[in-house]
Amino acid sequence: MLERRMDLSPRPYLPPLEDVLGAVGTTIGRVAKRPRRRAVSKREIAEICASMRLLADDDLARGFIADRRRYCDACERAVCAAGFVQYERYALCNHCATEYEVATVRGVTSSIGRFVRDKNFGETGVYALESVWRD
Repeated sequence: MLERRMDLSPRPYLPPLEDVLGAVGTTIGRVAKRPRRRAVSKREIAEICASMRLLADDDLARGFIADRRRYCDACERAVCAAGFVQYERYALCNHCATEYEVATVRGVTSSIGRFVRDKNFGETGVYALESVWRD
């Protein structure tokens, strides 16, 4: 009978080990997983480029002035505003957005922040579309 009462007593809450270990680390926010690299066919890249080009064409068709400029956070230049894409807090020109989409599909980058950082510090060789076409 005493054993039965012991089983019914409330037990203290113990969080899962992953939660405890995660709280001890220095990472704040979500953890970016390392992307899986994969081979992408030239056809897939061409489809991504075409769909990204459609964004710019749609903006121009809706009356965007072709001379209007915006600042791209990735290439750090003022470029044509048509086709700009907003990723989280970063605004990317159409060319950089296309590079980012291809890099994401290829598994070269883990996040938009990493992509912008790499572009800002000159580590652009991995993202250049010209290098993808040569592969």
